[in-house]
Amino acid sequence: MDEKSHILILIVIIIIITLPDYAYGEVVEEVRVALKRPDFIPSADWTLVVRYCENYNITPYLIAAIGWHETHWGKLGAGRYGWILGFGYFPGSTVKEKYRGLENQLKGACPMLAKYFHFPVTQSSCINFAVNHYKPGVPTAWGKSVYSIYSG
Repeated sequence: MDEKSHILILIVIIIIITLPDYAYGEVVEEVRVALKRPDFIPSADWTLVVRYCENYNITPYLIAAIGWHETHWGKLGAGRYGWILGFGYFPGSTVKEKYRGLENQLKGACPMLAKYFHFPVTQSSCINFAVNHYKPGVPTAWGKSVYSIYSG
């Protein structure tokens, strides 16, 4: 084979090797577009939520439901000061400043959900997660509320 044939074969191999990554990138982008942002979440926040949830293989709609239940996505209580999901904020006790801000909330909540939440999202899985891991003040009511928001 001559040099041109070697170069052509090399180009074809490079295309074959890189095509799946390119195609995968297009699929990921289409999925990202298909995830409709809840009206109560600002666009920049939703982009961050989706990115973290993709990394931990969890649904961003569960994060949205928790954020709405806890603080109406930053409009109530500790959410006004950066604890949108309520993660690391214990009223009347220690408040963990390192979890202040949406990205820090996601850094705390997403790994916990990935490790302990039993998917799919059901009322039972929300209650079990609340009782055994998230431990809000009234876990059964928390689980029912989060599931109600999540489902719709």
